[in-house]
Amino acid sequence: MKKVRMTQVCALLLAVCVSAASEDLGGVMIVPPAGDEWLRVQANSQSLVWMKRTGNPDITFGVALLTRPIATDFASRADFADWVRRASEANPDPDRFRLIRNDVFIGQDVAENCVRYHRVIEDRSAGEQPNAALRLEVTGVACRHPDEPMRYFDAQYSGRMPLSTRLPQALTEEGQSFVDSLDFSDVPDDGDWSLAEGQPSKTRREET
Repeated sequence: MKKVRMTQVCALLLAVCVSAASEDLGGVMIVPPAGDEWLRVQANSQSLVWMKRTGNPDITFGVALLTRPIATDFASRADFADWVRRASEANPDPDRFRLIRNDVFIGQDVAENCVRYHRVIEDRSAGEQPNAALRLEVTGVACRHPDEPMRYFDAQYSGRMPLSTRLPQALTEEGQSFVDSLDFSDVPDDGDWSLAEGQPSKTRREET
């Protein structure tokens, strides 16, 4: 049974802290988004995903918590940051996606086991018109568990919108609040790192 306990969540871009229920999922803690406009659309052992009804048909917005084991033990934080950067450059569909920006930040008010990142991707087959392209932005924090460095976690928010559009500030702040609520608890005694019941489906990259 996963535990729920209270924690103080200070969003990086907000001026105040609010008390919210942080879910202890076994080794990792996160404050899930709240409100009727949010819907959890995916839950399995390696990912939890929520989408928000933004009221704007041109913008889709969501947050996610991801985990998986990693096979590499990094000699330094810089090596981990480089691995995060290179992993995001692996393109599962070059005909559709083009990586425009891929920044990884060491420091940025996160623990030694974490790095922040920001990615901008052009989705060339997404819009209603055959040749339409959309802008996909993904912002988050990538971490190794402080007591089990071979266990990887990623908390992120993402928005998909027309190329000339930028995420509204309110959505950015809500997404950042989710990312900044990531925290860690003890390594699970039973070794079960699952975020939820169910096995993840393979991605296209994993199948090739």
